[in-house]
Amino acid sequence: MEKVIEAYGGMRLIPPLVRSAEGWAEQRPRECACGSRRFLVGWMACSCRADTLGPGHRTWECRECRRRELLGCLELPDMGQALATSASVPRSPDEEWER
Repeated sequence: MEKVIEAYGGMRLIPPLVRSAEGWAEQRPRECACGSRRFLVGWMACSCRADTLGPGHRTWECRECRRRELLGCLELPDMGQALATSASVPRSPDEEWER
């Protein structure tokens, strides 16, 4: 059975950490609905939760169809709060995020 850490110090980890040969790592995105396995991984600042270790959410974006997923968000943050990462692509505020 795969070892998984879902919390640390009483705070949730989203996504949970999985034990690998190299140590603990975040789960990777599964295959997108379009069939692609190519994703950009990012982070978005958000204050919707008080039960997580970090104040924000991991984001996954399919490089083929641009479908995005915001993990663990209870409400969509203002797009102006988004933290840019080296892999991020500028977005319009009306584009939707998957939860």
